This record gives sequence, C-alpha cells and structure tokens, in this order.
Amino acid sequence: MSYAKKQVYKKSKLKAQEEINGAKFSMFRHDVFNSKEYYSLSPIAVKLLVDAMAIYNRLNNGDLSFAFSIMKDRGWKSETTLRKAIKELLDANFLILSRQGGRNNRPNLYALSFYKINDCLNKDGFSKIDIKPTKKAPDDWKNALKN
Repeated sequence: MSYAKKQVYKKSKLKAQEEINGAKFSMFRHDVFNSKEYYSLSPIAVKLLVDAMAIYNRLNNGDLSFAFSIMKDRGWKSETTLRKAIKELLDANFLILSRQGGRNNRPNLYALSFYKINDCLNKDGFSKIDIKPTKKAPDDWKNALKN
C-alpha cells in the first residue's frame, strides 16, 4: 500500500473511531475497564469516570474540570458527593490533579491517568496546567491497589 493510501486509510479509520451513526463516542481501554482497580470503585466514582470520559476529546486531557456548576448539568445533585467521587478517583490514581485551583477563582483541572496528558494551552499560548504533557499514558492506576 502506498504512503498516500495509508494516510487516507488512517484518516478514515480515525473518523470511524470518532463517530458511530453520526454520534461521537468514547473509547474506554479494556485493561482499565476489566481491572480490579476499576471493580473496586464505588458507583459514584464510576459515574464520574464515565462523565470524565464524555468530556475528554483526545486533545484536552489535563484540562478536565469537574466544577459543580458544570457537573449539575450532567446530573450531579450534591457538591459533597461530587467531591467524594473526585477524591476516590484521585486516591485510586485514575485521575491526576493537573492544576490546583482557587487562585483567581480558577477551578481545579484534572487528567485521566490512562491516556496521555496533552499540552493544554490558553488563548495566549501559555500552559493551563501545572504538570508536563506526556507522550504516553502515565497509567498510575495500575499501582493503586499495591499502595
């Protein structure tokens, strides 16, 4: 297969992976989904993980916000429950705190540890996050039950 044909195939494959019947979807890694670490999560943590996957778009890992004002639209009724779910996912290493919020009324930002961390830049070209982008997924969740 020629280089040009490979590129066309690759683009069409990516397009097919992004959409099914015109709707976008999230790909969840099977090694995560079938792990003891995932099975040990509470239902609220699983819901937040699914919501995080819905927000994630392959370019914004590290720029995921779970501010209650945003998450209310996703069905979250209690700020306390949301905080508990965030803490559980952080403790289980499925989430990484990519920016500590609070300064200038900015929210905390998070990254999913099972996908590579993106270079999240603001409109002026400066990084929004306090951690470095990665070339591959940190996969911190794999060590969660060992600690």
